[in-house]
Parts: sequence; C-alpha cells; structure tokens
Amino acid sequence: MKFAILFVMLTTGQIFGSEYSQSAKLSLNLKNASVKEIFVAIEDQSEFKFLYHDALLDGEIQRDVKFEDQTLEEILDHLFTKSKNT
Repeated sequence: MKFAILFVMLTTGQIFGSEYSQSAKLSLNLKNASVKEIFVAIEDQSEFKFLYHDALLDGEIQRDVKFEDQTLEEILDHLFTKSKNT
C-alpha cells in the first residue's frame, strides 16, 4: 500500500512538472555569457536545475543571448543548434 501511494505521488509530480516545463516563459539578456552562466540565469528565474560535468562545458564559446518570453525548450534548441553550426 505504501508503494502504491508513493507511486501515485511521484506520477502526479511528474505530470505537474511536465506542464510547468512546457508553459514556463523565460527572458534572458546576457552579453558574452558562457553556457554555465546561461544555465545559472535560467535556474535563477525558474524552478529548473541543470546537472552537468564541468569538464564538458570548459572552454565553451561565449555568446550574447537575448530571449523574451521563450520556453526552456526554445532557448536550449537555439543555443545548442547554433553551437553545432558554428
């Protein structure tokens, strides 16, 4: 019975978390920012948290970013699509 209650609570949390991630709008305006700094800015204005290995982001190209009322998916798509093409 305890397992069933735990499962229901976790599932409910996932549903609400998924809804938040699709509806949350963020605005960023950073000059010469690294990916780490962009992640920190996103974490500061939302409930999102990023986990990554520092060595993967060391030496990343710094860039200017400006987003107004964009979802996290739109921001990350733009950042990482742009970095693949440059």
